[in-house]
This record gives sequence, structure tokens and C-alpha cells, in this order.
Amino acid sequence: MNDIRIQFNQLLKLSRPRFWFYLAGPFMVGFVSGADSLTDFGLVFFILLFYFLFIANVMLYGVNDLADESIDILNVKKEEKELRVNSKNRNFIKFIVIISLLLSFFVFLLISKESYLLFVLFLFLSVFYSLPPFRFKTVPFLDFLSNTLYVIPGFIAFYEVTLVYPDWIFVISSILWAGAMHLFSAILDIQPDKEAGISTTAVYLGLKKSLLLCLTLWLSAWFLLFYSGFLGHLIYIFLVYPILPLYVLLKKKVDLEKIYWLYPYINTILGFILFMFIFKKLF
Repeated sequence: MNDIRIQFNQLLKLSRPRFWFYLAGPFMVGFVSGADSLTDFGLVFFILLFYFLFIANVMLYGVNDLADESIDILNVKKEEKELRVNSKNRNFIKFIVIISLLLSFFVFLLISKESYLLFVLFLFLSVFYSLPPFRFKTVPFLDFLSNTLYVIPGFIAFYEVTLVYPDWIFVISSILWAGAMHLFSAILDIQPDKEAGISTTAVYLGLKKSLLLCLTLWLSAWFLLFYSGFLGHLIYIFLVYPILPLYVLLKKKVDLEKIYWLYPYINTILGFILFMFIFKKLF
């Protein structure tokens, strides 16, 4: 019984609950953006929501943790908030990742053929962000561009409801937002990545230039959404994204780790506000 509890705790930690809505949030927002009535929220919606909420996160972070086992020894984030792979849990994590990958293929039974390519792209980026021969996480600029995988669930959801793809302005702004999120998280890993010989965008640019690029990407995404007029006055609360890297740039001494761990809360709260703002149109 104790072993089961330990494995459950490891599984939960492997899925990184703080980041559950990084995939599930875009899915929910994409779906509600295309929905015409409450009847659109059927069984398929809830199955796919569970997939992107939990199973996809287990797959994504499990592959990442297995691929980075040797370099995560230097990563302080693995001490408390994330799972560190070791000789005791390695086989269990491999088993769980294989199961999550197999379960992923059932998604093809739930989505239309027109969404297949998007979902294949999601799986491809989820796996080869970490694994060779591509290992995008070690290629400057491709690392944060591959983070597009986080918003693909939203594109899939929107198509499944409307049978049309999202407007270009929402696609580009979403990609810019996701790229900035990745780059900001990579800033925290500059030192351990340097020591491990990994060249990320953050390592290549350094702290200040990386923060400037985050600021630029988030501000660009914000202006695109502002131009669309989609969110009305609600758009102004999303200025928190570019404001935080600007704050770090202007302050002489900032605990960057504390700022970084604000983002899961910001993303979840603002994502919920965005979801409810769109959801109210159904009544």
C-alpha cells in the first residue's frame, strides 16, 4: 500500500500540477471561443479536457525528465517542485510515459481528420522538444518556437467546434505568448544549462537580452489582441505579462525565481477570467 502511495505521488509530481492548465487552458479557451451553445460541451469535450489536463502533461514532462536525467542533477527546480529521475524511479517513469503515449493515440478516434495534422504536430513537438535527433530545447530560438505545442490544443478545440481554423491574429498572438513563456522559464536555468553545456536561447542571449525578447514577444501578442478588439476592456489586465519582465529589467535586485513561480497563478487566474468572459456569450 505504501508503494502505491509513493508511485501515485511520483505520478502527480511528474505531471507538474502547477502547469496543468498550460495545455488544458488553451484547449478550454479554444473550445468556448467556437461554441454556440452549452450542448457543444459534450462527452468528447470532457474526455479531451482530461487528456490535455493530465495525460498529455505526464507524457510531455515525463519525456523531458527522462531525457534530462543527467543534467537535472544541477537543476534546483527538481528539489521540491518537480520530480527528479533516479535509479529508483526511472523504470516506473518509463512505464508511465509509454502508457501516456499509447493513450494519446486514442485522441485520433475523438477528433476529425482535419485536426490530425495539428495533433501529430503536438505529439512531435512534445516528444522531440527533449529527445534527439532534434532536441529543440538545445537549439537557440527553436527552443521557444517549439513551445507552440502549448497552444495547439486550443487550435484543435476551436476547429472541432467550428470546423474552421482560428483567425491568423489569434494564432500568431498565441504563438508569441507561448514563446515568451518558455523563454522566461529558461532564464531561470541559464546557470545549470551553461554548466551542462546546453545552449538555449536564454544562454545564448544572456539575462537582459532574454528579458527584452520576452517583453517584445508579450507586448507584440498584446498589441495583436488589442487590434482585434476581441477582448474589449478586458485586454488591459493582460498587460501583466510584459510588465513583469520590464519590472525585472528596471529593478537592480529581484528574486527571479519568485517572479517565475507567479506565472502559474497568473496564467490560471487570467485563463479562467478569459474563459468566463467568452463563456457568458452562450447565455
